Amino acid sequence: MNGRSLQQKTRKSTTTGNSSRAEREKRRKRAKTVLALITAALITAAAALAAVIFCLVCRLSSGFSKGNARPTDTAYVTEPVAPEKPYGEGFLIDIRNYSEYISPSGELSDAFLTVVSEKRPYDAKKSRIPSETASVQGRRGDVTLIIYAAKAYEAMMLEMKAVGINTVNPQTKLDLAAVAGLSDADKTDEHCLGLTVDMHNCNSADVSFKNTEAYAWLSENCWRFGFIIRYPEGKSSVTGVQFRPWQFRYVGRYHARIMSENGLCLEEYTGLAR
Repeated sequence: MNGRSLQQKTRKSTTTGNSSRAEREKRRKRAKTVLALITAALITAAAALAAVIFCLVCRLSSGFSKGNARPTDTAYVTEPVAPEKPYGEGFLIDIRNYSEYISPSGELSDAFLTVVSEKRPYDAKKSRIPSETASVQGRRGDVTLIIYAAKAYEAMMLEMKAVGINTVNPQTKLDLAAVAGLSDADKTDEHCLGLTVDMHNCNSADVSFKNTEAYAWLSENCWRFGFIIRYPEGKSSVTGVQFRPWQFRYVGRYHARIMSENGLCLEEYTGLAR
């Protein structure tokens, strides 16, 4: 072999060696990159798993079972369910057992608008007021009212007590015989309807009741229970009766609300002004 051939062979061997080292270096770099990616993925997965385990531990330790279940604590389970709030206004008492009486519906929705006066004596034949009655506790014993008025009054007194205001004592001159059309007694006095209650916490019915906390609350809230102030202040030219802050009349919530919001007395609302 001459000198030129040996020199060419040596250069070729050197070139091949360099190429092999470069290829191995590339493979090592690729391997490191893949390893780094795998490591990062494992770290991310581990962190996610740890977060899931942490959440589960927290939920279990706070009394929750799977998903969005309620706490398993027995005190929570036995706690009474808060009553629904009908009509859009909140009540402090559970009003559900009284709602049908506070807001009568169907044929009874307009049955409690009867106007009674000296010019319009009560006519039982034309009345649609139901005859069923119930008693509420009064200052001089039980007071008997038509059941719708009685139950609505009972709810109103319970709410009044819950608010923290001294309740009032009802009085009435209800004559059941007159309500049934069996007597002429008190037919020109609407107390005979069993829908009107004189209630105050004074020694006797007096205009001074309007200066009490009880009257302030009643005048603002009685409509929520289906009552109105029967002879409001400033309406004597319409009703023919001077202001009586103690005399409340049941008409049903729907009508009571309209009268309250528009400042109308019963005569104006029914179109039977004197």
